[in-house]
Amino acid sequence: MEGYLARQAVYDRNLQVAAYELLYRGDPNALTAAQSDSAASEDVLTNGFFTIGWKVLAGGKPALWNVTQDLLLSDRILLLPNDKVYIEVLETTIPTIEVLARCRELKALGYKLVLDDYTGEPRHAPLLEFCDWVKVDWMGAPHEAKLAVPKRGRWKCLAEKLENEEEFNAAQIMGYDYFQGYFLERPKLMSGKRLPAAQLERLKLLSELARTDPDLKVIEAAVSRDLDLSFKLMTWVNSAASGRRAPAATIREALLWMGLDQTRRFVGMFAASGIAGRRNGELLQKALIRARMSDLLAGAAGAEEERPLAFLGGLFSMLEALLGKPMEEICDEMALPGEARALLVQSRCPCDRVAGRCLSVATAWQQGDTAATLNCKACAPLATPQIAALYLESVRWVQTGLET
Repeated sequence: MEGYLARQAVYDRNLQVAAYELLYRGDPNALTAAQSDSAASEDVLTNGFFTIGWKVLAGGKPALWNVTQDLLLSDRILLLPNDKVYIEVLETTIPTIEVLARCRELKALGYKLVLDDYTGEPRHAPLLEFCDWVKVDWMGAPHEAKLAVPKRGRWKCLAEKLENEEEFNAAQIMGYDYFQGYFLERPKLMSGKRLPAAQLERLKLLSELARTDPDLKVIEAAVSRDLDLSFKLMTWVNSAASGRRAPAATIREALLWMGLDQTRRFVGMFAASGIAGRRNGELLQKALIRARMSDLLAGAAGAEEERPLAFLGGLFSMLEALLGKPMEEICDEMALPGEARALLVQSRCPCDRVAGRCLSVATAWQQGDTAATLNCKACAPLATPQIAALYLESVRWVQTGLET
């Protein structure tokens, strides 16, 4: 699935790019934003951060992000990095006591606020106090307002919707700091492979579990936010198959009972099932088989401490194909720890870790590369029939799990 947004540059007086504004686009053929609600705003940020990638999207420049009034007041906005995103307060925002208090709070936290589409209306005056930038709508603002804005406050002034050279020159003469509009640059469509929000949460959860010492609170919070995963967890723990004598009443209790290694395997199975989607189901199954086989090989090698890393290495090894991104970029976005990154990014068998050698064996066997399998199987003193048996066990494990 593709995710889209448009990016329009903001220029300074020297015609150098000073920032980019991010604009919602629902499909590749849209020339304007079809909607301007909170869902559209969140979609823009999700696509910007996780689909396209911030380095590609904005480089070292700040990004102007439109937020609706309800999103401005929500706690979700506090997840934004204040050094990368300028919060663009829409002209439809009503400066209530609550809104002004939130603007004051955001300013204290280091965020920069931008008032969008200002036309000189008196109702916007209370918001101006908190704004670092004011965007003047060159098509809608009266001449008196265009003249007054650069002279009134400490804010930077941006002339937007400039259509021609005459308007651009006029804005410069009036003392505007920044300029934006079709005369300078039309919005450029950008896209990338998209994972729905729930799937992104699952990738974050898998990333946390890849750490040497994962945080139980982070794991618990991630599972709790995922209804499907919570249901599967509680159903399994409280089933006769788990062997638990008394039912678990909470997600935390279930996770503590399962232990870290079992949680890694369980979450790896069911969290990954939402990542690929219907079209990539075969790739997902290959990833799970590879993960399980790597895990079993590490166990056969007597390296119990390496099994979690071997499992997650196999699971993540197919993300490049699933997401259509270089593995190094994926590792950066997920903030994977060094030991997991080494398994995935190195082009040759990482012989310093048993987990890496097990992953190499599982990958080679799955690809039918017998020679590579023999070269790397020093991680476990297994004959070919034994490796084949572990592979078949892995296939059965995946098929059983996906059917539940």
